[in-house]
Amino acid sequence: MARATKRQEAEATIATVEAAYDLGPTDAGWFPRLLESILPLLDHGLGAGGLIAVKAPIPGPPTIETTHVVSGPDDVIARHIASMAALPVEQTHAQTQSGVFIVSDRTANHPEMLETWRTFFDGAKDAIGLMTVDTDGRGIHILAPTPQVVELAPSARVRWEMMAAHVASGVRLRNALLQQRESETSASELPHGAEAMINPSDFGVVEAVNDAQGNDALRALREAAIRIDESRADGRMEEHTDAALAEWWALVRGRWSLVDWFDTDERRYVLALPNPPMVPNPRGLTEQEQQVTAFAALGDRHKLIAYRLGLSRSRVSHLLTSGMRKLGVKTQAQLVEKMGALAVAEYRKRTGKG
Repeated sequence: MARATKRQEAEATIATVEAAYDLGPTDAGWFPRLLESILPLLDHGLGAGGLIAVKAPIPGPPTIETTHVVSGPDDVIARHIASMAALPVEQTHAQTQSGVFIVSDRTANHPEMLETWRTFFDGAKDAIGLMTVDTDGRGIHILAPTPQVVELAPSARVRWEMMAAHVASGVRLRNALLQQRESETSASELPHGAEAMINPSDFGVVEAVNDAQGNDALRALREAAIRIDESRADGRMEEHTDAALAEWWALVRGRWSLVDWFDTDERRYVLALPNPPMVPNPRGLTEQEQQVTAFAALGDRHKLIAYRLGLSRSRVSHLLTSGMRKLGVKTQAQLVEKMGALAVAEYRKRTGKG
């Protein structure tokens, strides 16, 4: 497969974000479609695929929910899973920061791990892909082996981080909608349990319920819908992709994902679907403090946390400072330890394991 042009890469970037929020495919069809969308950014002729998995807060192999190969040998993902199993579990458990996944980067301090990984792939020197990790441990790992060691510019890494934020948000949204269908419960009468419906022809709010009813929330949702609509068009032009993505936040105010929905007459609306991250619940923290401290404990930079949650960086900094003070921690290491302990306690309570 010939390498993608800059224009094709721009189109694939926006198509990947759109695929993350696409409510059209079945649950079984959503992941293959996502992989097809991102393939032009990955394929170096050695195959590509991905997996959805849940990582427990204690060291050990993740629980793999599904795998799919989109290009090349049928066993490309099976080989990667086997390669991870051959590496020290303490190292692989820690290698789960959202953004671009480059094997040579993730093993930079352990060159022997890179050499072990290479033994599983004929002709591969490295691999590039996308990794997402959400606060509940669920994530996606997409991977394509490469014949050369991968080098990316800082701006390209930021683009992958933004894509990863949307993919993580899309995974969380589909999982929430699945649980909603299975329980046959919804806090809203709007489609898919939405809290607001927006007409994209004039960006007027057709209906709003619950937390979306306030004037500030309505204004924020309407402005976000306008930004997203512009970003989807502008982002397909290579010179505007990064700027367009920067305007297309993964959430609005840490609560809503904006997605397309078509009624029975094929009229398009934009739905504001509740999609807050699931986080450990330390007493005394506000919801946004919980979200920010949880993502900070995953290793996300302030800029990425702001992008994930649709908040300003100054707001994220304030929330992190106040959240850490309430938790009684002063350093990143202490925060990781504290949030990790909370996650382990919740995991053991829920599963009886550990």
